[in-house]
Amino acid sequence: MTFILYNALVSIFLLLYSPIHIIRLIMGSKYRESTLPRLGFQRYPKADKSRKTYLIHSVSVGETQVAGTLASEFKAEDPQCRIFVSTVTETGQAVASKLKDVDGHFYLPFDLWPLTNKLFKSIQPDAVIVVENDLWLNYLHAAKVRNTPCYQVNAKLSASSLRSYKKFTKFGQLLFEPMHHFFVQSETFRERFEDMGIPPDKLTVSGNIKLDSNPPHLNESELKDFKKSLGLKSKPLDHCLIYGSTHAGEEELALETHNKLKKSFPELQTIIVPRHPERFDKVCAMLEKYGAQFSRASQITNDQVSEDILVIDMMGALMKVYQIGTIGIVCGSFTGKVGSHNFLEPSFYKKPFIFGPHTYSQPGFYQLCKQADAGLQCTMEDLSDELDKLLRDPQKQLEIGESGYKIISAAKGAVHHTVEVIIKELEG
Repeated sequence: MTFILYNALVSIFLLLYSPIHIIRLIMGSKYRESTLPRLGFQRYPKADKSRKTYLIHSVSVGETQVAGTLASEFKAEDPQCRIFVSTVTETGQAVASKLKDVDGHFYLPFDLWPLTNKLFKSIQPDAVIVVENDLWLNYLHAAKVRNTPCYQVNAKLSASSLRSYKKFTKFGQLLFEPMHHFFVQSETFRERFEDMGIPPDKLTVSGNIKLDSNPPHLNESELKDFKKSLGLKSKPLDHCLIYGSTHAGEEELALETHNKLKKSFPELQTIIVPRHPERFDKVCAMLEKYGAQFSRASQITNDQVSEDILVIDMMGALMKVYQIGTIGIVCGSFTGKVGSHNFLEPSFYKKPFIFGPHTYSQPGFYQLCKQADAGLQCTMEDLSDELDKLLRDPQKQLEIGESGYKIISAAKGAVHHTVEVIIKELEG
């Protein structure tokens, strides 16, 4: 009965929401690429039972990067296997298209039985892997009816989600029933899954796979070329601030902070990396409105020198940009609508980092940072003062960078262990 009710509610919601969605398509570019594919108007890979086939589902950028890390590990164990990645967002698709060990990528269809059934009928995967929390009832049960094992990796469960599942026990049981194993990020999350009724033998604390990835590390020559492409070749970059994955309101914060600090640090370079590509033009329009002198990375040519404010208006560049910065400001954390991103991304390069007061989306990272005394947390109002102090204290920068890197180092092995368990289960 719960299954029938769920499908009825999803159908009704999509019908009622469709006029709003159409208006959004007319008003902006967001969702234009993904709408038709998610309605089933896309081609799926064909089955090949002569090789193991893994179907990995992610949501957006961070989860898709995890999917790429998993794919590389599966290929290392079995070079002949096939790996396909589904995403929900267009930015996720952009990342998936660049993953070297993935055989194909597509959008996850809306969670209607005919659409998910079509996907599984075509691909016929040997295993389904869901990165983090994007669980869909029809999707998982399309796997279950085919006896396809499902795994949730890098899993987490917030206190509010636990309360919600407990209010709708039948739905929670149906949703988690197809899962063969849960690889959770921490002991705290393991306890919450157990509280949900998941048997202990289905739970493994594997650590956070996002910290066991291999982001790009530019060598000296590559770093020089990258700086040149951004118009930064001739700049000292001793005081270079990277605002990573910004959202609405945080670019204004970056501009305000830049203007305050510029008085004390004349060579200050501020680099803004918006989270979503559909906001590139909006960010630049805001800077123009306030009379800021800035450059767009996509428009830098030849030996042009960038302005002291640079907007990175291209996808997939953030991890490279962190390597040329002095301090990373991890955004999404200065707005209550987002609750932060991965605080530790600058730590892959031993860079010090600052994050804001809103961390509810990243409880695992927040806990790790607090335990290791890694990173600085502050409010919007205190950001310029904290940056002023940190820019004047190279030793403190070094200490914060080292503390974050120790967390990264401790997480090594999470991917290998996860993949090893999955392969052993499949081999029986």
